Amino acid sequence: MNTDKLYFIVLATIIIILSVATYRRNTVWENEITLWEDVVNKSPNKDRPHNNLGEAYGRKGWIDKSIEEFQITLRINPNFPEAYNNLGIAYSKRGWVDKAIGQFLIAIELIPSFAEFHKNLGIAYSDRGWLDKAIEQYQIAIKLQPTHADAYNNLGIAFAKMGWTDKAIEQFKAAFQLNPNDPTFQANLTKAYEMKNKTEKIEGKTKDSIQ
Repeated sequence: MNTDKLYFIVLATIIIILSVATYRRNTVWENEITLWEDVVNKSPNKDRPHNNLGEAYGRKGWIDKSIEEFQITLRINPNFPEAYNNLGIAYSKRGWVDKAIGQFLIAIELIPSFAEFHKNLGIAYSDRGWLDKAIEQYQIAIKLQPTHADAYNNLGIAFAKMGWTDKAIEQFKAAFQLNPNDPTFQANLTKAYEMKNKTEKIEGKTKDSIQ
């Protein structure tokens, strides 16, 4: 076999090997689920990959699989606040509000200064019907992070449920000013103004009928 022919055989072999490796790498990077599944398979005893895989499953709507990954994360590392928070969110999506509250409380115990944990606990309290507790948590979240638009919006919803329309409008305004591109904030503010106008009309008619 001459040198040129040997060279081309070696070159062709290298190209095939690199092509196969590229194909496998592209398959792994095809989406975040395959990416993190690959990382978990290679590092099954690391907490972060399991947590990230759980988040990816959650975004896909695979709640049971996400719960399993967050539980694995916490078995590996019982002091992982983000995993407790994520598990709480997953429990909430399953309708297991009391279990969700327990996870959010642990997350807050580990990091009391993280506004998102307080907001999520507030949502769980609201789902439970505990509006006073929900309001308290949203207010804590806003105090910790004054630019937290979702916390203002949620606080506005809680105030509206309590019948405190003016207070609700104030919070929806704050949320909208922080993020005017979110249609939910604009819709809630509009609805709150409609509630206020309707209430004022009813009160006005009542006064007229008394007079």
